[in-house]
Amino acid sequence: MGRVRDGLRFGLPFVAAVLTAAGVVPGCSSDLPVASHLERARVLGARVQLAGDDTRRASVLPGESALVEWLVAGPTDPGAFPWMFATCIAIDGACVDAPGAPTAGAGVPVLAPFTTPDASALSEPRVPLMAGTLAGIDAARFVIPVQAPGDAPNHRPNLANDAVLLNGTPWGATDTAPAPGASCDATSGLLTITARASSGADPSDAEKLPIRLITDADDRESFVAPGAAALALEELQVSSLSTAGAFDSTYAEISATDLRPDADAVMTWGPPSFTAVPPGGLVVQFHIVVRDGRGGLDWIHRSLCALAR
Repeated sequence: MGRVRDGLRFGLPFVAAVLTAAGVVPGCSSDLPVASHLERARVLGARVQLAGDDTRRASVLPGESALVEWLVAGPTDPGAFPWMFATCIAIDGACVDAPGAPTAGAGVPVLAPFTTPDASALSEPRVPLMAGTLAGIDAARFVIPVQAPGDAPNHRPNLANDAVLLNGTPWGATDTAPAPGASCDATSGLLTITARASSGADPSDAEKLPIRLITDADDRESFVAPGAAALALEELQVSSLSTAGAFDSTYAEISATDLRPDADAVMTWGPPSFTAVPPGGLVVQFHIVVRDGRGGLDWIHRSLCALAR
C-alpha cells in the first residue's frame, strides 16, 4: 500500500492507475505494515460485508452485490477524509478490463459497494479486484474472494464474543471510550496502566504486559484444502497494533494443529514511556485483526488509559 501524499485526485483515470500500481490488501498474511505502533493513519485490512442472514460469509457468489469494508485507524481520529474505490477483473494483480464507475465517500466507516461479475467472466485465473485511495492515508487494493455456486462458504472469524485479557485482567470493549490520544483518568471507565519508568526506546521485559486473545468455536472452520482429501482446521493469524507503546511482534498465530476449543494467542506489549504520556493521561487504542487464511477477516478494538507517573 502506497501512501497518498498529494490528496485525492478524484476521477476514473486516477483510480485506474491505482488498480495497476497499489499494493494488494488480501484477507490473509503480510498485508499489514510491520510496525505495530500506529504513528499515522493506515488501512489495516479489508473484508467483504454482506447483508441478510449470512453476514459472516467471507466470500461472494458470482453476480452478487455486497460491500468491501476497509478498516482505517490511526493515532487520533482520522476525520472526514475523502475516499474513492472502483472494481475491475484482474489476472495476477493487473486489470484486464476497464474499471467500473467509482464510488466515493468521506470518513469512516469506509464501505464501498460492488457487484460481482458473472461466473462466465471469472474463469481461472480471473478475479474481481477493488482499488482506490483514501486521501492523505493510503492507496490500497483488495482481491474480492469469490466462491463457486454449491461450494461450502467460508465464514470469517467472530471476535465479538471472544475474551481478551490485559495482564490477566478481563478487558472488554468500551463503546463510549474517548478517542485515541485524548486525556483520561481513573474515572474514564477504562482499564488503567502506569507509563513505564524507563525513558529509552525499548521497554525492559519486566515492564511489558501480556495481551491474551482467547478464541472459541465460531472463529475457525474445518475445510478440505485444494488437492487434499482430509478435513483440516483453519489457521489463524493475529495482528496487533496500538496507538502508543509497541508490541514485541506484529503477528501471532493459532496453528491448525492446535485443536483446543479455546485456543489462545498471546501478544506482548510494552507501554509508552512516562516521557510520552502527558500529565492528564493518554487514551491508547488497540486493534486486533484476525485472518483465517481463506479470505475471512475480523477485528476488534480495545482502549486503556495510560497514566503518567
